[in-house]
Amino acid sequence: MFRITRSVGPQLIDSVLHKISSNANCVYGFIPAYNKCSNHYSKFVTPIDKSSKEPEGEAPCKQYTTLARIFNVNTPKYFGSSDKVSIVGLDDIGMAIVYTLLVRGITNNICMIDMNEDILEGEKKDLQSSALFLNNARIHSSKDPADTHESRVCIVTTGTYKGRDEEVKDYISRSAGIVRAIVAPLAKHSPDAIFIVASDPVDVLTHVAWRLSGFPKSRIIGTGTLVDSARFQYLLSNKLGVAPEACSAYIIGEHGPKNSVPVWSNVNVAGVRLADLNPQIGLEEDPEMWQDLYTEAVTTDDEVRQLKGTVSWSVGLAVAEICNAIFSNTYTVLPVSTHVKGEHSIRDDIFLSLPCVIGNEGVSNIIRQKLSHNEAYQLRKGATNVRQYQELTDKSKV
Repeated sequence: MFRITRSVGPQLIDSVLHKISSNANCVYGFIPAYNKCSNHYSKFVTPIDKSSKEPEGEAPCKQYTTLARIFNVNTPKYFGSSDKVSIVGLDDIGMAIVYTLLVRGITNNICMIDMNEDILEGEKKDLQSSALFLNNARIHSSKDPADTHESRVCIVTTGTYKGRDEEVKDYISRSAGIVRAIVAPLAKHSPDAIFIVASDPVDVLTHVAWRLSGFPKSRIIGTGTLVDSARFQYLLSNKLGVAPEACSAYIIGEHGPKNSVPVWSNVNVAGVRLADLNPQIGLEEDPEMWQDLYTEAVTTDDEVRQLKGTVSWSVGLAVAEICNAIFSNTYTVLPVSTHVKGEHSIRDDIFLSLPCVIGNEGVSNIIRQKLSHNEAYQLRKGATNVRQYQELTDKSKV
C-alpha cells in the first residue's frame, strides 16, 4: 500500500505510520499494532484503551463519523423560526389552522397540544411526512402545556357547540370551564404571547381568557365576526361582479346571526358608498333585497355544520390572516373581538367585534366607524346580550 524509499529516515517513517494508525483509530475504533523493529503492521489488532490519555502536545482526535465527513460545522442548526405558534385543540378547526399556517409560510414552528395522544402522534407524523413541502418546519406535539413555552402566539380552539336541547347557561358555563383550564398554564409558559381565541361563544370566551391571563387587552384577540365579514364581502363582490378586495364591508358587534351588525352605511366599492346610490340598502323595505346577503353570511355557519359537522377551513384561513398581520407587522384592519369599553357609548367591560388595526403587538388601534342610528342601537343591544352571558360565567366558576 505504501512504498518507502531508503532516502527517508526511520523517524519520519515512524511519524507517518503513527498518523495513519491514529486516523484508523478515529474511524474504525481500533489501532493496527505497528512494530517499529520489523517496520510493518502486525497481523493482529489492538482495541482502543479509552481510559488512556492523549500524549502531551498532541491535539485530540476528531471523530470522523458520517455526519462529520459530510459537514464542516460552523454553527448549531435550529429548525423552525422564532415565530412559534402553539395551537391548543386538534379538532378539525385546530388542524385547519395548523395546515394553513404551514402552507402559507406564515410560520414553520408549530406546537400542537391535545389530550388525545393518538391524534397528536398521527397528525405530527402525517405533517412530518410532508416536510419536503413545508419550508424546514419544526412540528412538535404534546399533551403538556409546558411545551408551549416562549410561544409568540397561542391559539385556543378547544370548545364545544351548543347541544340541541342544552340550556344556554349550561353551554356557556361548560365552554368557559374548558378555557379556564387552558389559559392559565399558557400564560405562565408564554408570558409575552398574543392569544387568539377561536372557540364559541367567542366574545365571552375571549373575555374569560383576558381576565385569567392578566395580559393587556391588546394581546387578547377573538376571531369574532372576521369569518362573517369575509363571507359578506365575498357575497357582495359576487353580486357586483368584482373581486372581493374591491369591496369594503364589515359585520361588527356580537358574533352570531341574532345581534351582529352589518354596517350598510359604510359599504363601498372603490370608494363609492352603496347607501348613496340606494338609501334603503340593507333595510327590510329595500326593493333590491340586499339584506339577503347579510342573512346568508351569518347563517352559513349553521348550514356548514349540518352538512360537514364543523366550520374549519374558513376559520383556519381567518386565524392565519391574524397571525400574518402579527408576524409581518402589517397593521392590517380586521373585524375581530376586542375590548370595547368606551367605544360607541358602550360602558360594559366586554369584548365585541370592531375593525381593529393588528400588528406585532396585537391590537394597536380600533377604527371608530360612523354608524347610523339603527346600527349603533343594534351594536349596543348585542353588548347587553354579551354582558349577560359574561355574568353567567362569573356565577358558574366552572
